[in-house]
Amino acid sequence: MEEYLKFLITPLLSVPKDLEILSSAGTFTLKVAPEDVGRIIGKHGNMISALRTLLRTYNTLHRQPPVNLILDTPPAPGPEVKKDS
Repeated sequence: MEEYLKFLITPLLSVPKDLEILSSAGTFTLKVAPEDVGRIIGKHGNMISALRTLLRTYNTLHRQPPVNLILDTPPAPGPEVKKDS
C-alpha cells in the first residue's frame, strides 16, 4: 500500500526526495516540502480527495480495511506580534 501511495504522489512533487510516508493504525500521514503542499491539496481540495478515493478503491479491491490519508503541513507563518515595552 505504501508503494502504491508513493507511486501516486511522487510525480506530483517538485521535490520528491522530501516525501515521507508514515503509517500507523490505519492512517497514512504524508510529509512533503512546503512548496508541494498546494500541489497535493489541489484546487478546492480536489487532488487530496482523488488520492483518498484511489486509496479507498485499492483497499476495496484488495479486501483490506479502510485507511485515512492525512497531509501533515508545516505551520503557517503568523503575523508578527510586537511586544509593548
